[in-house]
Amino acid sequence: NFDATSNDPKTSQPTMSTKKEGEASSSSSCDEKVVVQTVGNSTNIAWHTSTVCRNDYNKQNQHGSTILWFTGLSGSGKSTLANAVNKTLHHRQIQTYILDGDNVRHGLCQDLGFSDTDREENIRRVGHVASLFVDAGMIVLTAFVSPFGKDRDLVRGLMRRRKEDG
Repeated sequence: NFDATSNDPKTSQPTMSTKKEGEASSSSSCDEKVVVQTVGNSTNIAWHTSTVCRNDYNKQNQHGSTILWFTGLSGSGKSTLANAVNKTLHHRQIQTYILDGDNVRHGLCQDLGFSDTDREENIRRVGHVASLFVDAGMIVLTAFVSPFGKDRDLVRGLMRRRKEDG
């Protein structure tokens, strides 16, 4: 059972704890606090922290996790470079995944075109997906035409917040 126990000082949103009163802390470094909030048009949304978190994966993998963001014009070699780096890291037994702009548009972003607004949404979606891979202990290589600095800054901010929270 979840009982609302307090408000998160950063967001003033109600928090819930998954730990029973008097229960000892686990050996995992994951924070078990659940914050219920409104996200976009969705209400009563809670981020559920995994019992195995980024720090646990990083220890197991024996390397940190991050995003390497390759950006440039169409046809400039972003995907080629990302794949070359990926191959090198793979040979070193580093856990990686490539998020390529064209590949992502086959599914997750197939509803988007190439207007400024659609490009912004494309990068926002990719940033969130990449952050999930980082939480899973991977180095994520992204290859995207991402012409707007504010969109890249949004992803940097997302990663900073996730690092502070996790």
